[in-house]
Amino acid sequence: MTDRSESEIVLNNQEFLQNPPRRHSVDWQWLATAVVAFVLIWTWVSAWRAGYRLIGDTAVVSLRAQDVFGPGSPVLGMPSAFSSWSTLADPAHPGPLVFWVLAPTARFLSAADGALLGTFLLAILSAIWIIRISNRRLGRLGAPAAAIAVLAATRLGSFTIWEPINPTMAVLPALGLCFATWSVLDGEDWTWPWLLAAASFTIQADLSYLPSSLCLLLVAAAGTGVRWKKAWSTTPEARHKIRSVIYWSLGVVAVLWVLPLGEAVANNGGNLLEGWKATRATVEVRGASAAGRTLMLMLAPAVLLSPLLVISWKRNLPSRRQLATTALVAAVGAAIGQAMVPVGNPASLVWVPMAVAAVFVFFATGVLAADIAAGTGPRRAFRLSFAVWTMLLALAFSTVHYLPHQNPFGSELFPAIEPLAEGVRDLPAGNYWFHPIGGPRGVALGLALTAELRSSGRELLVEEPLARYLGAGRLQHGARDGSIYVTIGSDSAPTAQARRIAQWQPDDIDQNAQRVLDSKVAAAARTAPPVWQPSASTFFVGSIIASGRGGNTDRLDQASTIAIGERALKGLDDPWKLPDAVIAQLVADGQLNLPTGFEDLQEQVTMSASSRSVSLWLGS
Repeated sequence: MTDRSESEIVLNNQEFLQNPPRRHSVDWQWLATAVVAFVLIWTWVSAWRAGYRLIGDTAVVSLRAQDVFGPGSPVLGMPSAFSSWSTLADPAHPGPLVFWVLAPTARFLSAADGALLGTFLLAILSAIWIIRISNRRLGRLGAPAAAIAVLAATRLGSFTIWEPINPTMAVLPALGLCFATWSVLDGEDWTWPWLLAAASFTIQADLSYLPSSLCLLLVAAAGTGVRWKKAWSTTPEARHKIRSVIYWSLGVVAVLWVLPLGEAVANNGGNLLEGWKATRATVEVRGASAAGRTLMLMLAPAVLLSPLLVISWKRNLPSRRQLATTALVAAVGAAIGQAMVPVGNPASLVWVPMAVAAVFVFFATGVLAADIAAGTGPRRAFRLSFAVWTMLLALAFSTVHYLPHQNPFGSELFPAIEPLAEGVRDLPAGNYWFHPIGGPRGVALGLALTAELRSSGRELLVEEPLARYLGAGRLQHGARDGSIYVTIGSDSAPTAQARRIAQWQPDDIDQNAQRVLDSKVAAAARTAPPVWQPSASTFFVGSIIASGRGGNTDRLDQASTIAIGERALKGLDDPWKLPDAVIAQLVADGQLNLPTGFEDLQEQVTMSASSRSVSLWLGS
């Protein structure tokens, strides 16, 4: 086994950068880091100044992070999306590392501020690690090249990198896993504990990262095994180094996986068995065609630049073959993951692992091609430096104008959270049974209020399945001091005894225009039999109907709401007898489709969903 020092690695890269002095390599590493840090700081501060709030899943992640190492400390991750396509089981993501990462800041700051600071620290530490690895492998231009990859990963698509939501929190650690695998294949055995930490975090954060992460782990283990087999018989010092790496790596795995494994042992297989059962479901998956399309997309630049890549492979420059191998494995792992995605309407972020792998593949392709295209001679270093730094600065400039203007999920409801929370704070301290009706946006707001009121003395207790998200300690139990309901777009009390305790209306609300639009939507819907979305939820449909038509019962709960939805979806109740506003909200929240020919009207009512008032009600 050979452990290469930083000076040796820089020296061995003389064909790439004309043997640049180590002093410049270190300076460039921190300059590239500073550029990335500026972009990240600008982005996070912009989100904070814009009034970022926790809502929906982000509220759940923050709330569970505050539970870490206390009563009800989570031992597993967020509930997974397996339930959307597997009827055999419903596992959670396999570990609580997402919550652990946010726990220190979530405990000592407000909900939103703690979440923002926690995701920032995760992002900046991941970026520093990625840039450092690339700098050690490639020399002084490895740092800005890796910085380009980091910034590209922060702006992959519609997600917002600063939000505390498990798939997006894993983006930069997953990219770091690719770089760590490259480092291990290139002989940096002390990268193994960091590689295992990155792999553990990405897998525990979201199961969609599992195929690509396992592929990278396997190739790293194979390469290391071959190298260690040769080194074991050389010297006692080599064997001591190997043992040290193994002990540290096992320690990292033990610490990061003790809770998920303990849960499995204590519960006769527990969540791990649930995950295995879920994979045995007979469902149609995207298969080989999706894998082929994924590989074609990611490897297209490599094919176009293949003459340069072949030359690079033949020259066997330091770290280059290992980089190419890691990129190919990352692409294959992402392709396998896409092949396993079920046909239909899977979770919206299953493409994120593929995008992360694509960023690393493009990084590798660019480095290997530029290595050869730059040629030789006294101006080689200048040409490479000018190209890489120009790209980095241009990307940084565009990113600081792009990331802060992304709209996180539910941003139109951020202003509603504080007024509604104040309505609850005005109530006597106690336990309130919470029923967030009003469709998916009502549930998202309900989760936001639960996080906002955590330390207020007003505990909001929920039913299943929300208790599965929020923890067993928030499951309804014992005596209640009242029932709280959230409704959207309705002035009708959801139960006979309910009274309104808070209301929020958007600044741009035009109730007359909204009534006219609702009337048009309802009239269009009534021209044909109901066309429910295939993914329509009995709970969401029932909660929208219950919140909009008014109630004559003393209390609404999960079972009664689902019963209302089941009757509507089975055609036992005529939805066209509902008020126009209820029909319009069913369409706006994606539960009901308008007949063919009304696509423009359907888009219009969907866009108007953010212009509806929100009410908070207190019942018995």
